[in-house]
Amino acid sequence: MDEQLGQRLAEARESIRAKYKALDSVERANDPIRRYLADEIEKELKIVRESLSNDEIVQIQSRIDQLQPDIGPLRPGIVDPSAPDRNLFAEPQDEFHFLRRVLG
Repeated sequence: MDEQLGQRLAEARESIRAKYKALDSVERANDPIRRYLADEIEKELKIVRESLSNDEIVQIQSRIDQLQPDIGPLRPGIVDPSAPDRNLFAEPQDEFHFLRRVLG
């Protein structure tokens, strides 16, 4: 993936991650801020998605293909949460799922 695209995606990913953290911190299930944050996440993903050229989409798909062998088990039941390396796959999984969401 070219450096400029990687930088744009990294910035979007951090922004979306911050919104997810804010969403997770809302305690009441019916709090209107939850809907607002969820809408903001979807808007940001849509903006990123619509800004991609065909070449950039191909680069993202190529990166997803590269990550696939490195993401480890996808089902939480497979990973022992008490194991010291439980976060071993966290970063590749996060990038993988973010990129999949970007492509829709």
